[in-house]
Amino acid sequence: MRAYSPQLSIIILVAVGVLIYLPGLSGPYLFDDYGNLIANSYIQLEQLTWGDLYRAAFSLDSGPLRRPLSVLSFALNYWFAGGFENSAAFKGVNLAIHLANGILVFILTRLLLARAVIHAPGADRPETIVRRMLPGLIALLWTVHPIQLTNVLYVVQRMTSLAAFFTLAALCTYLLGRQQLAAGKRRNGWLLMFGAGLLATLGIFSKETAALFPLYVIVVELVFFRDSIPGYLRHRFGRRLLPVTIATAAALTVTIIWAIDYVEPRYSHLTFTMGERLLTQFRVLFFYLSLILLPNLGRLGLHHDDLALSTSWLTPWTTLPSFAGILLLLGAALALRRRDPLISLGVLWFLAGHSLESTILPLEIAHEHRNYLPSLGIVLVLLHALTHPRLAISRPPVAAALTWVIPVFILSAAATTTIRATQWSELRTLSVYEVLHHPRSARSHAVLGSMHASAGQPGAAIEAVQQAAILDPLEPGYLLLAMQIAAPHDIALTDAVHAELDRRLGMRTPSMLTRTVMGEITNCLPHGCRRLAEPMIGWTDILIGATPQDSPRLQSYWYHIRGRALAVLKRPAEAIVNLERSHELDPHYLHPLFEILRLHITAGDRVSAEKTLIRLMRANEKAPHPRNRELLEASQHVYAMREAQDTEKHPGIEPAPDTHE
Repeated sequence: MRAYSPQLSIIILVAVGVLIYLPGLSGPYLFDDYGNLIANSYIQLEQLTWGDLYRAAFSLDSGPLRRPLSVLSFALNYWFAGGFENSAAFKGVNLAIHLANGILVFILTRLLLARAVIHAPGADRPETIVRRMLPGLIALLWTVHPIQLTNVLYVVQRMTSLAAFFTLAALCTYLLGRQQLAAGKRRNGWLLMFGAGLLATLGIFSKETAALFPLYVIVVELVFFRDSIPGYLRHRFGRRLLPVTIATAAALTVTIIWAIDYVEPRYSHLTFTMGERLLTQFRVLFFYLSLILLPNLGRLGLHHDDLALSTSWLTPWTTLPSFAGILLLLGAALALRRRDPLISLGVLWFLAGHSLESTILPLEIAHEHRNYLPSLGIVLVLLHALTHPRLAISRPPVAAALTWVIPVFILSAAATTTIRATQWSELRTLSVYEVLHHPRSARSHAVLGSMHASAGQPGAAIEAVQQAAILDPLEPGYLLLAMQIAAPHDIALTDAVHAELDRRLGMRTPSMLTRTVMGEITNCLPHGCRRLAEPMIGWTDILIGATPQDSPRLQSYWYHIRGRALAVLKRPAEAIVNLERSHELDPHYLHPLFEILRLHITAGDRVSAEKTLIRLMRANEKAPHPRNRELLEASQHVYAMREAQDTEKHPGIEPAPDTHE
């Protein structure tokens, strides 16, 4: 039988991938795109210097390592695209990374299937053309599957796909090196192992999910290499296996205890506890499985905040069976290591891939992008089962029938992705379909409200965000958003809405949504939201009281917003007191000093302005995020003020956008 062409598999994968995603490349920026990218002045490169590139790469505080490679890619994307106006330039790069990952999945699957034959001789006989095509089919289905869409069309999720690129490359390199070691070629093997470690490290600097690389390696070792440890390693470590095992277990226990103690306080701004999140994740994993095995437009979505929380083992009742099901899957995967290693590998791969974001981390309950790499395990299990070699021997008619299921499934997945990409092509269709598919999702209604607001329909916008507030009775951000939409149109919201907002603001540590909307209202105060300046002072008083004292950066943010509101109300002395307090709490936060400088310039106080400029220059030198561009503009205003000191006219400066690094 003629060998199947790997090159043809790659060509088909790339061509189909481009075709199905093409309708959505012109779609809008969303949510985190604004805070992380569009509002980030460091990404907006004006020249390609090492200093600018370095500042851009480390301009975000996302994750403990700040994800510099991903952020640097956005900065370079901005430079070559000439700005953010054309979202297709950013989504096109995302698509290119995704297609590159599809090719790496093809290479990785070929290596794994080759190892499966070595591990279980005769398992792949007789070899059919479909079986030879299996790596290409797996890579194609993984690439076109609709659960991957957010990693392509949601720009900021490049962090996930870029980390996956380095992880996949590291795994391919590792497998090549491992095969060299198993064959006794130690030098080549260890060189490749070192390369795999380097690639995985680059992945971690893209997003922390690449830290799962060692766990993926353990899964591969457990399934395929447990009987092929080189002799010199067995001799060296064989006698020390027990103490090494005990030490590893002890270290793991200490790490888990430390991790729980470290992350638990970070649940204060969420509407659920760590225990509730852990219980819910057992159900979420089966929800993810259903989306992978039965992708359905009505169940896929940008947000899944409509999933019910598990507040106990039996609330809802599916919690305990889901936990038992996860244990059953884990046990079956371990039991099948010898009999059917590919099924074992796929299930363990899926569980390992969710061991970080579906455990104790204080993250939102569910997002589809978390399945980017884990879904490969389920795709592998599905297509391996449909083309199992034993079917060709014992049940040829069944095998022939199942062969037709594969192209139908792939075509169905590709068609679903194309429809989703079309829906994502503009904010209007995206928001309408998200609410249609997820009517109980508060965030989907908020997206719909934002769309109506941008279309000049404030009434419909307020109705949508108030519906979001009803669906999420603990979140004040939606009521704040309603206030923001209503203010420029002189629409008065009821006293009951104001009272409910005050109640929610004081209930818990402010969420990211609350912080984001408060910043947007602050930027709107000098223009269309002036009527909210007085209420803003009351809101910040509540938020300052609700924010833990050990969160100085967040406390600083509220004092800064309070100062901005007082400045709009023409109470500069009080404004400066609050702005000074903001800078005192977080000396690296430069916005308060810029605002103080603006107030002095507006008041015509040249001496105070020059003193504040000197303070600002010194603070800028020590700041992790220096504001050189804004500082230069401020200096020019002060110098112009000096030149015009004998006149009554003093130029003013606009306040900097309210973003907290």
